[in-house]
Order: sequence, then C-alpha cells, then structure tokens
Amino acid sequence: MTVEYIFRKQDPRFFSLENVFRSVMAGIGDRVAISILELPMPGVSLRNLLFLRRSRSCGHDVIHHVTGDAHYVVFALPRARTVLTIHDCVFLDQYKGMRRQVIKWLLLDLPVRYLRYITTISEKTRAEVIGHTGCDPKKIRVIGNPVSPAFREVVRPFNEERPRILFLGTTPNKNLERAVKALEGLDCHLRIIGKLNEQQDGALKNAGIEFSNAFSLSDAEIVSEYQEADLLLFPTLYEGFGLPVIEAFRCGRAVVTSDLEPMSGVAGDAACLVDPLDPASIRAGVQKVIQDRDHRTTLIDRGRQRGAQFDPREVAARYLDLYKEMI
Repeated sequence: MTVEYIFRKQDPRFFSLENVFRSVMAGIGDRVAISILELPMPGVSLRNLLFLRRSRSCGHDVIHHVTGDAHYVVFALPRARTVLTIHDCVFLDQYKGMRRQVIKWLLLDLPVRYLRYITTISEKTRAEVIGHTGCDPKKIRVIGNPVSPAFREVVRPFNEERPRILFLGTTPNKNLERAVKALEGLDCHLRIIGKLNEQQDGALKNAGIEFSNAFSLSDAEIVSEYQEADLLLFPTLYEGFGLPVIEAFRCGRAVVTSDLEPMSGVAGDAACLVDPLDPASIRAGVQKVIQDRDHRTTLIDRGRQRGAQFDPREVAARYLDLYKEMI
C-alpha cells in the first residue's frame, strides 16, 4: 500500500498543518510506502486540479490523503480511495453574502458530498461539518493531531518572581487584546510569537507590559520558545484543535487556556481553564498558576500524562487503520 499525502502550496506564514502530517508520516514509519505532492498554486486554482490529474500516483493500492485547506482538489482524485482531513470551518467566517455561499459550496459542501471518507481533528470540527453540510455523521472519523517528538521537556525552575509567559499568535481569534488587559500591572515578561500590528504594539506599550516579539521562527526555534517559557497563555476564541496546549504539555509547562471546545476537551483537567471573553478571568487563572505552587505542579504532572496520548505513533496507527479499511 502507498499513501500519497497532498499538501497545499507552502506558505512560510503557516506551517502547523504540514507539521501535523510530518509527525503522522514519521509515526507510520516503514509500514506503508509514502509519497508527497505539494500543490503548485495557493488558494483555489484550476492549475492545482490539472496538476493532480497529471501527477498523482495510480493503482488500486494507492490511498490519496488531502491533508487540508485545499479541499476542492479531491475532485481530481478517485472517490473511494481518497480521504480529506478538515481541520476547522473558520475559513467561512472570512466571507459574506454570495461569496460565502460559493466558498462553502466549493470547499465544504461538494467535497463532503463527493467523498466516502472524511476525518476531522476534533469533535468540535466534526459537529461543525455536520451542521454546515447535513452529511451522514458515520462518514466522519475524529482523529486528533499528534505532537512532534521534538517537543520534549527541559527541566528548569519556575520563575515565580517574573515568569516568562508564552503567547502564540496575533490573529484576532488568538485574543491578544484581552490578554493584554488581563496582564496589565502583572510582574511578568510576555513573549509573543507572531507579527504585531500597530494597534497591538500600542496596547502593549500603554499597558506597561514588558514584552518581546518574534515571528517566522523555525520548528526548532518554536520548540525552544516552549522550553524557555514558564507557562503558556492560550486564551483563544476559536481553534480547530488547540495543538499548542498539547505541545506545552509535552514540554512540561503549565497551561492557561480557554474554557471552550476543543481546548477544554483536549486539555481535560490538565490546564487552568478561563473565560477568554473576560480579562479578569484570564488574569485570575494566570495568577493562580504563578502563586499556587501545588496547583501548578498538579497541572504539569497531569499535562505530561495527557500529552502522552498524542504521541505520533498512536495517532498514526488510527490513520493506518483507516487506510487499510479503504483498501
């Protein structure tokens, strides 16, 4: 059996999807043959469909796995031996009116109707897909994201006097503005990964928060950011899965995150859950982790156990079972 992974056109600004399936491929190891096709064009393009028709592998023992984003390219692939992974439905929020209807039709309704096999990375995304398309729930399998083995713990003492708080992402759903309000006056260093706009930079300076900023980091640099942090603050408003929560668990770091799905389901009782719409709740959660050593230690211990469930080999085994069923 050969599994052909189909990736969107690479963009240096976005890499989490690619990292997820690199970990899956590593977990599968030598149990199947693997090939990779990267689409030549970003977004919706006829050229991508023609490229797949010309370049895809053929044979009754070949599984084609569209790893996300470019959902429409499934129409260039055999229906019975193609699986599509849908990470989230947030792309629908970027459009309005007739354009939204066209995008929904092209990237969600028709691909889901066309295929026999769909996977989502969380129960939340599965429910969204069913709600948007009305498809048979039995068509969709939930297979969570793995965490790269590169995310491993480096033991270091927690800085209770001035903790280094890691914050990932600066897009609106990451909720940086409320986090800034929550941390105002708190003695900490806020480490923000992602390009800041002028409004965000101004809010940070007006709040008097000590912060530093980096973006376009390599995979190794991202791992180092977790290892150098004391805790992860992830009060996001929307995610398909919430992978940073598990990455922090694997690095042995305390986590403060949103009491929303899928974060609450992914974290279980291993994170401090807060109301992401309430800066006071975010602040209270951060202070609890900083000031209550026993609580913090308990969360970190639970996080290590929780993180082990997302080992690439465990996740890859679930995909491999699906591929065998498709064959």
